[in-house]
Amino acid sequence: MSVLSSRYAKALFQAAEAAGEMDAVRSAVAVLDEALTDEGAREFVLSRQVDKQAKIATLLQATAGSPRTFQNFLKVVVDRAVEQTLPALGEEFAKLVRKSTGTARCLLETARALDASEIDVIRAKLEKHFGLKLEVKVEECPELIGGFRATVEDQRVDASVKKRLIELRSSLSQVAG
Repeated sequence: MSVLSSRYAKALFQAAEAAGEMDAVRSAVAVLDEALTDEGAREFVLSRQVDKQAKIATLLQATAGSPRTFQNFLKVVVDRAVEQTLPALGEEFAKLVRKSTGTARCLLETARALDASEIDVIRAKLEKHFGLKLEVKVEECPELIGGFRATVEDQRVDASVKKRLIELRSSLSQVAG
């Protein structure tokens, strides 16, 4: 399903780009994504027992005001019976948008709460390191003892005291060994 979701997200992305409706389509995708967090709505959309026209009408109503590109996309998805792609559409579409804008998500784990200026300093260093604009989400992680750990896409930078202590222990056990 993930490959299929990626394929449909890419098709929507290309259509939105060609129509010059990227921001409006991105907003519509977010609205749909939010609507599908409701279990009842998700079951309705994914059900094989529900009439296609009823699904299309419900999806168009849930995303009222969305651009024609997005409305046509929803019709194609339902007509082709690939509604299972919709729950993953939001994340897949967001990945394509981030890639096109040179942006990436970053999970920044810190041993203690940081103020905005400290986060900005770390963000700037990480952006320089990765060559990307970062959307940073900060989580407090006391077991790091000090420092931080950053995960950007599938790469990790570990500048924590915990990591340094583990490395020191390993070095000492090799020397003593």
